[in-house]
Amino acid sequence: MGWFRETLVNVELGLRAMTLERLQGIAAALHIHIHSAELIFDQPERARLNVQPLQPIAPLT
Repeated sequence: MGWFRETLVNVELGLRAMTLERLQGIAAALHIHIHSAELIFDQPERARLNVQPLQPIAPLT
């Protein structure tokens, strides 16, 4: 993954937050193909709700 050893230690000890980008990197390295929302939600249904595309709002006339 190319991370510094100190970064890994700090994450393991809870001294550094795990970013979504790092979680995506871990998933990619493990060949786990899931949407990034599934990495932060405890229930797959919640993840799916949060990745639905927004519908455009009609302009006010």
